[in-house]
Amino acid sequence: MRSIFRYELRRSFRDNKAMLLCLLIWLLLGLSFYINHVKVKQANTQVETALVLKKQQWLKQDPKHPHVAAHFGQFVFKPVLALSQIDPGVNAFAGNYVYLEPHRQNDFVFTSAQEQNASVRFGELTPALILQMLVPLLIIFMSFGSIASDRENGTLKLLTAQGAKMYRLISGKAFAGFALITAVILPVFLLLPVVSSDFRNNAMQTFPRGALLCAAYLLYYLLLSIIVVWISALVKNAKSSLLVSLCCWICFIIIIPKAIANVSADANPLISNEAFQSKISNDIKKGIDGHNPDEKRREELIAATLKKYNVDSLPELPVNIEGIVMQTAEEYSSKVYDLHFGKVQQTLRNQNKWSSYAAIVNPYNAIRNISMGLALTDVNSHIYFQKSAEAYRREFVKFLNDDMTYHSKAGTFFTYKLEPGMYAKVPVFKYKYPSVPDTLRNSRIEFLSLFAAIIILLLLVRYTSHKISVS
Repeated sequence: MRSIFRYELRRSFRDNKAMLLCLLIWLLLGLSFYINHVKVKQANTQVETALVLKKQQWLKQDPKHPHVAAHFGQFVFKPVLALSQIDPGVNAFAGNYVYLEPHRQNDFVFTSAQEQNASVRFGELTPALILQMLVPLLIIFMSFGSIASDRENGTLKLLTAQGAKMYRLISGKAFAGFALITAVILPVFLLLPVVSSDFRNNAMQTFPRGALLCAAYLLYYLLLSIIVVWISALVKNAKSSLLVSLCCWICFIIIIPKAIANVSADANPLISNEAFQSKISNDIKKGIDGHNPDEKRREELIAATLKKYNVDSLPELPVNIEGIVMQTAEEYSSKVYDLHFGKVQQTLRNQNKWSSYAAIVNPYNAIRNISMGLALTDVNSHIYFQKSAEAYRREFVKFLNDDMTYHSKAGTFFTYKLEPGMYAKVPVFKYKYPSVPDTLRNSRIEFLSLFAAIIILLLLVRYTSHKISVS
């Protein structure tokens, strides 16, 4: 097998067509990497500039009532990890930042896809697109004739007559093709830490994620290399091998993912934004159960507060009842938003489960999900950030409501002002990335599918090798 491996590598390096295809993939990877590197760098620069500007605006605003200051609001920007230069995932469609204010949980706005024409729906030129869709084509064109061509010119019969086992022939040729593909794509992952300061700045996140991402792609290419060579051994000639391999490429990379996406969307339809907002408004006004309207909740809160402080009237309260009412209403609306946003997020997760389960039979689904997950550009990562931003919104609003409750009196809404120094004491948003183990748990089906597929395929090759005709 080592002899076959070395021979196939030499033959590939002598094949001008194969080297030309490798050079083309290198050029495309370099171009796409440069384009996405510039986009990520510009995005990070814009975020840093916006953060400084918004912080200055917040700190330098005129003294206001705490609730008015809360409505002045805060902006939270979604950080972009360096690995998004390889796989931007859903970032172009999920939104870049969110405006935080009392009483409501706003949507993310200003997606980059809104600023582009309709061609964005067909996919952008990204390293992930090339690595997931075009490199498999390179594997096909390099390996489709590896066994079939030897059969056609009689070399296969000579090899087997000299004692070469078919299983070793297939394995040696597959691993030779895999070694060449590794040499083609490895520079992309080695170059990223060198050119990207963001990669080094978040080393605890990016280095293990980058290593796992590289390993996942190598598993993907090993699997494809074995499949293409095995097909070449099973069919009679090189033309049939090429046709079957291309049909598999079309089926597994174009047809199945699109079909799975459509079926999952039909099985788990998302609620319209109009109906979503209407349900939230109705539940806040009438109560989640429909029998606990906001006026009734207010009356019960006032009675409970008077009882808690053992007083008979609102002026006797040592706290501002208006602040307590606002904070309690905020907490109730948060429950409503948790309920309805939770349903939407669960629907998105249910849709993604179809893609995860499809990875059991389709390696393209597996590598696509793994790639987005490790780059933190998948739906799960966006939901995670959404929840982090919402948790900060509640903390930020509660801080200002508490100031109104404990430092002002009822009826002073238009006269009580925050001290200027209080603006600097408002909690600052600090985003903690999802841990690598959490990401791996979310992608466990995909990783296990790739490992299992390679093992099963090697067993199939071993089982069928003695039945393959040499003529």
